Amino acid sequence: MEAHRVLLETDDQGRLTGTPALPPLARVEAIFLVLENLPPATAKRKPAAGVANLQILGDVMGPAIDEDDWTIGS
Repeated sequence: MEAHRVLLETDDQGRLTGTPALPPLARVEAIFLVLENLPPATAKRKPAAGVANLQILGDVMGPAIDEDDWTIGS
């Protein structure tokens, strides 16, 4: 058995649109879950208003403590 996930949409009368092609003479089991409150497909992510104009100063990828300040192994 091989599983494939397919999201289907319906038209204004509840009929399926864009049904997938299936192999001939095959038995197919389908479980339909109606997804509620789908976000719009074209919605783009935006930063929160508090950090929208944030400026990063300095090296954010470097270590916070110099390597000489570590006393591990000495």
